[in-house]
Amino acid sequence: MEKYTVGELKQNLMKQNNQVHQDIFKIGLIEQHVTLIENKIIIVSKNKRIPVLNIIYETSKDVSHMIERLVNINYKEQLEKKLVEHFDFDIEIVLRDYDPTKNMNVTIIILSNNITNYVTG
Repeated sequence: MEKYTVGELKQNLMKQNNQVHQDIFKIGLIEQHVTLIENKIIIVSKNKRIPVLNIIYETSKDVSHMIERLVNINYKEQLEKKLVEHFDFDIEIVLRDYDPTKNMNVTIIILSNNITNYVTG
């Protein structure tokens, strides 16, 4: 298992998160911030909303929420797979929420081990 400095780990986490976002939405994130606390990784990100989702939201909020829920499930699965492959993380759960009015996501990754197991220095 490769170890990273805290800064390198944060940069690599943002890179992997942005890649999942690009894979799903075909557009990158506007900004991201990563916080590491014990066995938790918290990623707060801003994105540009896909215009067709605004049309769906304006037409039917119920359908929009259902689509967002399905996309969220897929996003979490892809992110977890990517993080396990790239960092060899032992992940207990990935939680993610999206606020369409703010175009913000919060992702919380809870690891089985303390983040210090993956960091050097």
